[in-house]
Amino acid sequence: MLLPSFTDYLLILQNEITLKLFAVIPSVIDTNERITTLSISTDVDDAVNGSILITDGGRYNYIIYGQNSSTNLDPTDADVVGEIKRGYIEFTTLTQYFDQPTLTIPNDIEYNG
Repeated sequence: MLLPSFTDYLLILQNEITLKLFAVIPSVIDTNERITTLSISTDVDDAVNGSILITDGGRYNYIIYGQNSSTNLDPTDADVVGEIKRGYIEFTTLTQYFDQPTLTIPNDIEYNG
């Protein structure tokens, strides 16, 4: 099925455990006639500018829509022309597994050999 032309994308993510929904407008990194590469950040809550705040790791399902709006975050809006792709993505939490030691390296070593 071919979709009508569109200018922007809308990405909807849903955590499979908490069922929390996230909507974000991803940035287009590269595009050609076969594939489009999109990017989002997950450390700041600024969905219109390609960033959402993900604090829970785990598996999320996603749906990517084509749309003709650079600000719409509602997949039922009239600016959305249709679904492009759906799938799953895994987010891991940032866990520090060890403490980084502070090393003091002397810089005035004498060698008597």
